[in-house]
Amino acid sequence: MTTTCQICGRDIKSKNGFIAHHGYKRPGSGWQTASCFGAKYRPYEVASDALPKAIAGLEQQIANNFAMWVSFISEPPATLKKVSKRMGYDWDTKEYPRPENWTPPKGAWSSMGYENAWCTIQSQREHDNRGMCDMLDFLRKRLADWKAPE
Repeated sequence: MTTTCQICGRDIKSKNGFIAHHGYKRPGSGWQTASCFGAKYRPYEVASDALPKAIAGLEQQIANNFAMWVSFISEPPATLKKVSKRMGYDWDTKEYPRPENWTPPKGAWSSMGYENAWCTIQSQREHDNRGMCDMLDFLRKRLADWKAPE
């Protein structure tokens, strides 16, 4: 029987009725990322109990991210750090003080200093939010499509 993770939808071995740890990636120099939230839950073919917990957690994370985003725009930090990486490691860190009377840009942005660091952080936050919203849609659809075994 195929056993599918409730969360990521991948075919994963089920030992003793529970999905095995999975989701490891070896980026850069080979460290491991955390396992999928669906590990140690029953397969999707027999249960959907992990989905409501994952959905609630993701909804909370999106709400927290939105609150941080509003704060970041309304009260830009006094200083920002920009970390350059090489081969997955922090290579160089620069700290930029917020210019006097600085306001967040509404269009094009500069390639240097505080404004660049601010826009980079803002862009990453928007990218992360889109990814979380896409994942939330995926999880909600999986839960809506789930049918109890006969």
